[in-house]
Amino acid sequence: SLPSRERAIELAEYGWWFAPSAFGTDWALSRLLDVLRVVPVIQPTHAVVEKLAAVVCDDAKRVLEAVLLIVHGETEEPSLSNWTEHVRPILTAALESGDQVAHDRAVELINLFLARGVSEYQDLLVRG
Repeated sequence: SLPSRERAIELAEYGWWFAPSAFGTDWALSRLLDVLRVVPVIQPTHAVVEKLAAVVCDDAKRVLEAVLLIVHGETEEPSLSNWTEHVRPILTAALESGDQVAHDRAVELINLFLARGVSEYQDLLVRG
């Protein structure tokens, strides 16, 4: 069952713990995914995506999974294009990682952005 509104708000606040590196990357990323799988909304979104960009080389598959969940949960279309400086390095690292799952998730994310009217990453499809 879906969490109550209060519980969803509480879970979304995990981003304040994730973004500043209060915990080890592996543990923090695992907990972020746990939260996003329950409620695909996280605050502060921009800081979380920035942190994901900083750790993408450590675990591109899980970083892409997190970004996909965040984008699926994002209801404010204009905010999607505000992440360009952080999403582009995530996508580039995944496409160049040599990991097929990470590559496929990057392509899925680019296509999701395109479907939502954000074309900033379309050029990566040609390269990837």
